[in-house]
Amino acid sequence: MLVTCGGIGSSTIPGQCYRQADSSPLSGDYQGKGFADLKAGDRVRIKSFNGTTSKEKTDDYSEDYWKLLGETGTIQQDPYEKTVYAHFSQQPRVLVRFDKDLMASYGLYAHNNIENSLWILISDMESL
Repeated sequence: MLVTCGGIGSSTIPGQCYRQADSSPLSGDYQGKGFADLKAGDRVRIKSFNGTTSKEKTDDYSEDYWKLLGETGTIQQDPYEKTVYAHFSQQPRVLVRFDKDLMASYGLYAHNNIENSLWILISDMESL
């Protein structure tokens, strides 16, 4: 499924994402559906990335997010989301702002509404 997200130069609302096939908004309200009751300010440690602990094949050094295993951060509330959960993801993700600078420390890009943050699957983290 291809997902289109609004932003600069887009005709959709910034931060709003849609399934390309039918233009229906994706749901991100995971609270009360068996997922952890996470909130902004909670501290977490990354234990995997996209469900794996080993790097996927990529030649792009700036997309080797497995370098973040063991790193810590704080869950943030994205200003365009109703909850801390990403509405555009079929799996529950929260925005984590990392303690270390992603670009300076790891050469990783983070193009989100909050600087130095990535949308991380809740299954890829543990609470501190």
